[in-house]
Amino acid sequence: YIVLFGWAMIIARVLQDLIGLVGKLFALSKPRIAMLRTLATAAVAVALAVFTQWQSDRFNRPRDLINSGQKSLHVVQAFRSLNLQPVPSSAILLKPETRFYQNPWYPKFVASLVWNDRSLHVYVAGQQQLTHEEIANMDYVISFNEFSAQLVRTAESDRS
Repeated sequence: YIVLFGWAMIIARVLQDLIGLVGKLFALSKPRIAMLRTLATAAVAVALAVFTQWQSDRFNRPRDLINSGQKSLHVVQAFRSLNLQPVPSSAILLKPETRFYQNPWYPKFVASLVWNDRSLHVYVAGQQQLTHEEIANMDYVISFNEFSAQLVRTAESDRS
């Protein structure tokens, strides 16, 4: 927001200078230049309000928020259904079966919320560049979709 404030000041100054230049070109009196500046300010404020409303309508539709919340709830329940509490500092590879989410960090975020352990190293397949050796050394590999999660491999199952 600080950067936006700076841009707003720059644009306001450019607009003020342009209006002053137009006033000089058309030999307008000072009261008319002041009126032109006021109208330009009002026009920019209205345009900004319309743009803000358009953005709000585009991104904050209640139905989209509800659907997003439902998807998150499904994924949280899928991870909880594993009854898994990973060992601290373990490495986990999440393998989404389908891409049902928009944000690429979504699976990692949900997993971090479910397990609530900052020492875990959570990776999402296809997102980070992992070598075959790194994948083979993962402590847990979990395949999941919006409604279910399956423990594909654990370090304990590899050792036994």
